[in-house]
Formats: sequence, C-alpha cells, structure tokens
Amino acid sequence: MTNSPLSRMVDFELRFARRQATHVDPVPGGFAARHEDFPASHNNNRLLITEPAAPSDVLDAAGDKLGDLQHRLITVYDDMLGTEFADAATAAGYQHVPLVAMSYTGDTPPAPAVPVEAVDVASLITSLRWELRLLLPDAPESRIDQLARRVAVREKGASSVEFLGVIEDDRRVLARVDLYLEDDIAQLEYVATAPEHRGHGYARAVVHEGLRRARAAGCGLIFLFAEEQDWPSRWYGRLGFSPVGRIHEFTREGH
Repeated sequence: MTNSPLSRMVDFELRFARRQATHVDPVPGGFAARHEDFPASHNNNRLLITEPAAPSDVLDAAGDKLGDLQHRLITVYDDMLGTEFADAATAAGYQHVPLVAMSYTGDTPPAPAVPVEAVDVASLITSLRWELRLLLPDAPESRIDQLARRVAVREKGASSVEFLGVIEDDRRVLARVDLYLEDDIAQLEYVATAPEHRGHGYARAVVHEGLRRARAAGCGLIFLFAEEQDWPSRWYGRLGFSPVGRIHEFTREGH
C-alpha cells in the first residue's frame, strides 16, 4: 500500500484488529478476526478485506468463519473493492454502509469548558451496562455483559489506549470517546453521549480533549471513521475533520 493518509489509517485499523483478536485466520482478500469471549460483538468478529477477491469467495468465507454467530460483518478497506462487492453482498442479504475516513486538519482546540477525564475500565463497563440496557431493553443479560466487557480488550490494540469521559459524581460516564495512539497516529472511536444527557456539548468536549491529547503526544495524523450518509460526518466536518477516502461495511443479522 502507499503511504497516503488513508493507507496509514487502514494499516492502523488492521493492526488494532489483530492485536485484539484471539483467533486470526486468512480468507480471500484479507483475514477473519474473532474473539472467543465476545461472540455477540460485531466489531470483534468480522472479516477485514483489503485485496481483490471474488465476491462469492468472500461471502463463502464469511459463512465459514462467522457462520456460528448471530451476525456477519465484512469490512472492505478499499473504496473500489467495496463498491464492486456491494451488489453481491446486498443480494446475499447484507446491509451496505459506506463510511468516510476523516483526518483532523484544524488547530489544537482549547481546553473544553466541561471537565473531561480519563475513565478506568471498571467504571466504563458499569456505565456501558446502564447504557446498553436502555438501548437494548429486550437483550439477554449475556449479550449486555459481552458488549460491556469487550471494551477491556481494546487496551491491547495500540501502544496507548485511553478512555475519556464526562463523568457524573456517582462515576457514571455521561459522554465518552476512545483514544488510540501508536507512533505518530491517533484514532478517535466510539464517540457517544447517554441519551438523556445530549444537547449539552459533552460530545464536543470529549472529542476536543482527545484531539488535545493526540496533539500533545506528537500525532501528525488524527483520524476517525463516520457513516457517510448520516449526520456524524457533517458534525465532524464542523469540528475540523476532512474526508480523505471511503471504506465499506456489510452487515447481516442471523445465521
């Protein structure tokens, strides 16, 4: 791959996925990453595709490597390959979600007016349980447990991983962002605000603090991925992020 910003983002993502996984297996065009403790987690159990491969071979590999799960997720890290794969994937029952890769091109933001601090994993897991139960009221407790606890393995994904949040007095996390640092690259991921606390600028505050810490660490490339057709990409654009390319996600629920 070239040394373009997008290729560096993709390399970062692929390393992160490999380091988190308990099992990594080659598939046509890429590899499958699985985590044996979190079968309910889409992002921890998926195919990551970077090279040309016949769509039928990729779909067959998804069935082979992910067939025991209640979902199938295929991430294609090349715009042309993802576009070419879309027809076969949607015909096979997958939902196609293009994602825009965005890098930060603005100045270092000022310190946020809302206090933002590092969140320990135990406090984050507790808050995630509350959040997930609201979002998934009918989900079995085993699924809630997996989706909350999976955050801990992200610490293996990069040389430095920080969970930043706006925290209430009872230690509940009202808004959060993950910050992953490796060499001179930083990724912001999982920006979220508890539904009842939206509209107070908390998401902007955690993103600004993530940007400040990435710049303080000497990162020249700070990036994230956002759904292309939804409001987040426009919101990140207003914060100073600029699009540099696209990747594609394909998701199917059920066996």
